[in-house]
Amino acid sequence: MNDEPLTINRRQRGYFPLLKISLPLLFSFSLVIASCLHSQVASSTPTIHVTGQPLSVNGTTEVPIGLFGVHATALTPEQQQEWGVESVRVIQSQPSSKPLIPGNHQSVPAAVQMIIECFYDRYRPALILSQPNNWQRILSELGSNYGKTSLNSGQTHHVEFWNEPYLNWAAKPGVNYDGRFYDQSNVAKGAPVRIRNQQQFTEHLVWRRGLWVLPADSNQPNYVAARYRPQGVGVGQSYQWRDRTYRVIETWLARDTTQTHWFSGQQNRIFYEKMLAVFGKALKAANPKVQLVGGWGFHIHQDGWEGWRQLYKPLVDNFHQLLDGLNEHHYGGDTRVVTADYETVTAYTDRTYGKRLHFYNTEAGGMLDPERPDSIRPRPEGSPLAQALGAMTYTLRDIVHVIDIAPDKAVARAAHEADKNGGDEYAFRLLRPLRGKLLYCTSPWSDLWCVASRNGNKMAVVLFNDARGGRQVSVQVDAPNSNYFNSARRLSVHPRRDKQGLELVSNKLNLDSFSQKVSQFSQQLKLKGKSGTTLVFDIAGGDNNTQTVTLTQHFAEGILMKVLPEQPLELSLSFPPEELAQADRARLKVVLPDYNGQGKVDINGNTVALKEGKWTVRQDIDPSFLKTNTKLTFRTGKLAYGLWMVSIELIDTD
Repeated sequence: MNDEPLTINRRQRGYFPLLKISLPLLFSFSLVIASCLHSQVASSTPTIHVTGQPLSVNGTTEVPIGLFGVHATALTPEQQQEWGVESVRVIQSQPSSKPLIPGNHQSVPAAVQMIIECFYDRYRPALILSQPNNWQRILSELGSNYGKTSLNSGQTHHVEFWNEPYLNWAAKPGVNYDGRFYDQSNVAKGAPVRIRNQQQFTEHLVWRRGLWVLPADSNQPNYVAARYRPQGVGVGQSYQWRDRTYRVIETWLARDTTQTHWFSGQQNRIFYEKMLAVFGKALKAANPKVQLVGGWGFHIHQDGWEGWRQLYKPLVDNFHQLLDGLNEHHYGGDTRVVTADYETVTAYTDRTYGKRLHFYNTEAGGMLDPERPDSIRPRPEGSPLAQALGAMTYTLRDIVHVIDIAPDKAVARAAHEADKNGGDEYAFRLLRPLRGKLLYCTSPWSDLWCVASRNGNKMAVVLFNDARGGRQVSVQVDAPNSNYFNSARRLSVHPRRDKQGLELVSNKLNLDSFSQKVSQFSQQLKLKGKSGTTLVFDIAGGDNNTQTVTLTQHFAEGILMKVLPEQPLELSLSFPPEELAQADRARLKVVLPDYNGQGKVDINGNTVALKEGKWTVRQDIDPSFLKTNTKLTFRTGKLAYGLWMVSIELIDTD
């Protein structure tokens, strides 16, 4: 009989500790059988699993720090440190060729990691109009001088060209339609419009009569005051705004014949693109490393994707080589659709131009009441506690979801006026440990998101329960290879006792006590509906030589498609042979805006029922179904459904 000591792997919860004594063989078998039975019971329970392995998502290996950002926020150095704010967006109404550096601007504390400088604000008319003879020189010199000055700063600079030209250029009040910018020598209703001192008529502008606002004591317009003209105040009437009186007149204004929606039409698009070309080319010629961000500052999918068709798509088609990123703003609404926009536009740029632009949210805000999750509002409202809880939930949900789905696409997010709602700061505080290298994790639930990271000797795991109701969740966290856990704690946000705001609560978590070197944490955790929590682990041990999990995404051709009962949708995509051979896991990743639950997809002749879900949906598929050139056929029953984007992810976990 062999009486060698029995060795049991203590990484599996429920195993007995390592035994250094000799045991009878029968007793050894009983221990092994008992341990295996326990392991089988544990593994049969759906579990969120953080493997401790580093994760590379299309080459992105770190948590995007720009997502922990603010805009229009009075941020002190102490707040920046306590909240964990890493990025600040600053609007430069009068741009300077001297780049902003952390610590040299009143709203940018020295410890901030990233600054987004937005050149020109939304009430500023296009320079083509206000400076018709000098706009090219002004923008060329600005781009060139900024590029040269930023070359040796030691920083990565991010420049956003114009704030929200979709809005105030075209409405409220429509600053680019101010008749003062145009030649009025032969003005007549419906006649073409020409910019002052120009020979050619504009492409799409004609004359019209309309209401305009001027100060009572001046003929110089105040565009912001005009935007706030009370409804019902008409010609010959006046109103007060910020202690000044304004009068309403009727005058000659320009009208864009292509403006079919409330946002900018094709004439404003032409103005924007002409200026961007001059500025961007000069900037990149001087410093190619400056990250140039363009866009219109609203939902890319606005009004049934008309915002994309009319404004964003032409921008991508004309400037994909010059731009590094696209901007967008979102207030309220289901933030999952924002990530779906990122996925959809990436499918277009990837397949059309072989380039993946990054996405910069430069303003965001809203209120998601966990008790009324179907009512997501653009601004916090109600009691101080309601505002704080709603703002915190909205921001937390937004950030966790985009890191879970698209950490390779999202570069920045800026919480608007984060110092005023009492909630954004607690989303930041809860996420403050989530820094450094991305870690691989899996969740068996599509509405329970998990993201994880390692930063030095700290490991963080963030969970968000997007279901309406509470649930108890089984969580397993493995320490990175050759490492072990020294301690663990759980961070949660709760209402204060006085019900006037929120507080961050830290509770110690017990580790299994079989050994002083615990390399696995396994526990049941309770999560309320629409809520999140962070687990923080102090780790120690040897060198971390854990194999990196690599994930690559491959897009099918086409976006914004429809699957009809009488017309299956046939698509194709291809994979590099070496990536396909190495993948031990594969996922179908699609964007479904209105799925009816009746869909099926044929993958090279293998039929799979399409998983139910909304917006970005991921579904495991058998890697053996895939070929280097793969054919997909989507079908449906009696009801049609939209399919904004189709892709397959290859995952190599070995």
